[in-house]
Amino acid sequence: MRFKIKAIMTTIKPFIFTLFLVLINSLSIFGQEKTLFTIDKKPVSVSEFEYIYKKNNINNKADYSKASLQEYLDLFVNFKLKVKEAQESGADKDPVLMDELQSYENQLFESYLDKKIMDKLTEEAYKRSLQDVSISHIFISFDPNSPKSISEAKTNIDNVYSLLQGGSSFEELAKVYSMDKNSRDNGGLLGYFTALQIAYKPLEDIAYTIKKGTYSTPTMTEAGFHIVKVNDIRPANGRIKVAIIKRLISPFDSLQTKTKNQIDSIYAELKKGADFGDMARRLSEDNYTNFNGGELDWFGIGQYNETFENEAFALQKDLDMSLPFKTKTAWYIIKRLEKAKIATLDEVKPILETKIRKSSRYETAKNTFADSLFKNWNLKIDQLAFESLKSKTLNGFEKNENNYVMVDQPKSIIFGFNGYKIDENQLGHAIEDNLGYSKGLAGESRFNAIYTRAFTGQMLDLYRTYLINTNSDYGNLVKEYKEGILLFDQMEKNVWSKAMEDTTGLKNFFEKNRDKFKYNERAAVSAYSFKNAKKAKAFSKLALKNKNLSDSLALNILNSLGLKENTDFTVEQISVEKNNNALSSIILWVPGNTKSIPTKDEFIVYKTNSISPARPKELEEVKGFVVAAYQEEIEKNWIKTLKSKYPVVINQGVLDELIKK
Repeated sequence: MRFKIKAIMTTIKPFIFTLFLVLINSLSIFGQEKTLFTIDKKPVSVSEFEYIYKKNNINNKADYSKASLQEYLDLFVNFKLKVKEAQESGADKDPVLMDELQSYENQLFESYLDKKIMDKLTEEAYKRSLQDVSISHIFISFDPNSPKSISEAKTNIDNVYSLLQGGSSFEELAKVYSMDKNSRDNGGLLGYFTALQIAYKPLEDIAYTIKKGTYSTPTMTEAGFHIVKVNDIRPANGRIKVAIIKRLISPFDSLQTKTKNQIDSIYAELKKGADFGDMARRLSEDNYTNFNGGELDWFGIGQYNETFENEAFALQKDLDMSLPFKTKTAWYIIKRLEKAKIATLDEVKPILETKIRKSSRYETAKNTFADSLFKNWNLKIDQLAFESLKSKTLNGFEKNENNYVMVDQPKSIIFGFNGYKIDENQLGHAIEDNLGYSKGLAGESRFNAIYTRAFTGQMLDLYRTYLINTNSDYGNLVKEYKEGILLFDQMEKNVWSKAMEDTTGLKNFFEKNRDKFKYNERAAVSAYSFKNAKKAKAFSKLALKNKNLSDSLALNILNSLGLKENTDFTVEQISVEKNNNALSSIILWVPGNTKSIPTKDEFIVYKTNSISPARPKELEEVKGFVVAAYQEEIEKNWIKTLKSKYPVVINQGVLDELIKK
């Protein structure tokens, strides 16, 4: 059975859980520091203790007083003793526990990396979303599985680029050379875009980085080569909500004048004060909106015909109405209903993150980050070893082999930076693991795509190691969880399980401590709750006249007052232990007597039915409390044993230096 931290946490008692919260927190990675204490001659730094002391500054208890410091030190020493025992017993090498730790590390790293990358992408997307950019492009496609096709496309785009630099018109070159059928007749014009609307991020990067009126160098995407020109940059149109009236244009010329007259007639009626929604319901030929008065859902740029969008965003204020205008398929009148305000990054971040995850840019960003690590760490590639691995992989493709064959003495393909290295077996297995991500590619193109993923994965594994050793916050979290696993393992084996399984020991402990588990004097009480204070007072007045009031007599009194149970009142049977809860001082400790108490929402009459004398509790009545107390005793005895096994030496002088009051 896998070791599950959450399952164990739900079983421990409050005092144990509190101890865990106090102790299991991030422990900083410090350099050489003063030693506060040693356990079996192994030093524990003052910085490590001080970090956890301040981390657990609950209600300003961490005031550096002598008492506060000593309290935390005792807890911290006990924690370290348990971790020491775990390490000495080999628990830190237990495959089940280490598998749990590895699973946590994977989640932690993915979360850390995700935030690092996603924060950058969302901030970038948000800044870009504040502007709309009009772009054109010249596009030369290629077959990604044909090196010849890629080479020819590169030659062609370079030739076009040379013509541009020679002074040729971008628009005219697009009409002649661009292979984008949808834009070439318009001189390569693609129109306005905002953030996350351009399919390929490299093209978006160009659109938002080069100046208006300039064009880019040839840029490669999965589809082909592009030269991008920025035509215009404007403040973002944002999002708008409108209502429309639409009249379809007939394909017959003889009827088109009729359609124009119809839309003009509708517009005239609207100007006279006709209700837009009513006219849309009766006369609009847009079957998706006419039923609800012509209302469209919120939209931004790039969702509808450019003419339609321009007319909509040209409306300056809510309730403004456009003149009738024509697109290729219909005549329209638009009424502006609402324009969205510019949202903050925090407001739109969840939406941006969702869009980013649906696109390829997240994986692209991870690849870019891996490349930056390679460059920043000055890593190198053994080109001969790389080409050998590439050749083996390509041969495997041809033979339809998917298994990497281990090399007995693998060469390092990537190496450098404090001895970090990635050998051919590591990369080979990583390539094997990513064979399913080739997206229908073949040959060298397939290898390049798979190798990129494998390379990124291996670089990120190096980064994980780098973080543990250099980033104190990240290293602390990993150390925290590892020592937390060890602590739980030791507590389970040496305390919790023992207390639950040692039935004889539990009974003996209970018998020795019977005086701690007893009932005080108890009262059996009927609590009558009324919503109406007058009715409660009437019942209370009659009840007070009957010193030995029974429940049956109380119900007779209530019935005589015309009060019905669950309608006018409710009754609950409760047990009150003397000096053990708030009701103890409210009720009357005389059988048959009543006490009336008004509350915020109701009026309660407490009737004391009987009094039970104080008596010792039986084990089954308080087993949970006894088990918790027995666990506490077992733990205390265990700590004594650990202190004998692993001598603790406190550096009192260093501790005294921490005292501030």
